[in-house]
Amino acid sequence: MCDDPAMALTSLAILIQESLLEWTWQVWPVCPGHDIGVHASERDREVVWWCAGDGGHMLAPVGELARALGRRRPK
Repeated sequence: MCDDPAMALTSLAILIQESLLEWTWQVWPVCPGHDIGVHASERDREVVWWCAGDGGHMLAPVGELARALGRRRPK
């Protein structure tokens, strides 16, 4: 068990990402600006999808990827 919610969420996001890669053989999620895979990372106590392109930038907070990519979440 983990007492740190940010670490737990980061670990869960990484686990899901790795499982999807094993099942689909595709990287997810991908930064639309750089066309490279992003990774879950804790930055300033926030769990985000982090892109390493152009020195690094946040793509979206984990849980907000659909909004950042301009997609609506299914109801």
